Amino acid sequence: MRQKKGRIFPDRVWHGSSETNLLKQATDAARRVHLCFSRGAVTYTMKLTEALTTEHAIFRIMFDHMERVVPELKAISEIKLLARMAEKILCGHSEVEQNLAYTTLDHMLHEKGCLGRLSTEHQELYACFHQAQKAPDAAESRRLVLSAIVIAREHLNYEEQVIFPLIDQTLQKESLEELGAAWKQQQAVLVAET
Repeated sequence: MRQKKGRIFPDRVWHGSSETNLLKQATDAARRVHLCFSRGAVTYTMKLTEALTTEHAIFRIMFDHMERVVPELKAISEIKLLARMAEKILCGHSEVEQNLAYTTLDHMLHEKGCLGRLSTEHQELYACFHQAQKAPDAAESRRLVLSAIVIAREHLNYEEQVIFPLIDQTLQKESLEELGAAWKQQQAVLVAET
């Protein structure tokens, strides 16, 4: 793949493409991934924490790419587009986490002081991505996107090092697998809605 200067995605012409077209192409890609998993001959029952950790790995790849590309982008519209897409993706992930993982252990997470931190970090993250979309110039938008990525990486690490082990220790394997199946159903709904 060649990296073409001024373009977000290598080897594709995106200039002049509407945001709706870019989002549609991303949605189509997500549908293809979902179909690969749902049509597979082998069925693997994934625990919720495994599913969420897998999503985190995908986010890290996205963040790596954004950290390489954002500093070079000159057009504020491209920076804002990346901020909007990242916010949308992470918001969907957070809703699933909240509905399946945090709600299940709400009382325990609150007692350990984790629930407030998780909520605060989610709000800070969304605020940075949202402000990046409203920034008056490319430099400020770029700074906010890169700040959001730092917050997101720290948040993902905290979940994987503290929250997910707590969930794995507290819930039985069957419960984790049922929540994993619920995660898969919610992913199917998210893909169908977009």
